[in-house]
Amino acid sequence: MATLAGRSLPFDPNAVRWSYKLNTRTEDTLGGRVIQILSTSIESLTWEADAGSRDNLLAIVDTVVFCMQHHVTTQDPVRLEVPSRGWFLDVYARSMPEIGWGVEDVAFPYRITFEVEEDQGGAVTQQILSAELARLSAGVGYDPLWHGGEGVDPYAPDVATGPNGSGNGEGRVSNWRTHPWRGI
Repeated sequence: MATLAGRSLPFDPNAVRWSYKLNTRTEDTLGGRVIQILSTSIESLTWEADAGSRDNLLAIVDTVVFCMQHHVTTQDPVRLEVPSRGWFLDVYARSMPEIGWGVEDVAFPYRITFEVEEDQGGAVTQQILSAELARLSAGVGYDPLWHGGEGVDPYAPDVATGPNGSGNGEGRVSNWRTHPWRGI
């Protein structure tokens, strides 16, 4: 169960969206383009969830009011924790929950926006970095068979076993017709 400023939120979120800033440095070299990720910072976070009841929804509003009063009196953030995800964020509540209900409502959805000061656990930052690294490396032409990754290299020379079974035979490329350096 998630907590905000030490007070429990009734359920984990249905959706969480964040905006972030990625600080990169790009340099063109003889070998190609090098992109360095220097840092990342989470800017804002939008939390969408269901309160489950009108009483829970009003308790969430009271929690956000408490957080905002805390921000005004101390200038300090509050902690948003989602232990099931490993998220521990220091946040400032930026808006009151967007709420509304009618006679047909049973889930009582709400949305709160936060400004993130720091990702204490590093889990959200790690998710952002992993996604960005996957995006940057997609289509770059990296082939783990050629660049030292895992797997069997189809172009590796077959090594004949020597007379004593030591593997000290001569190397040769048996699949020369498909070898990318054919004719060299």
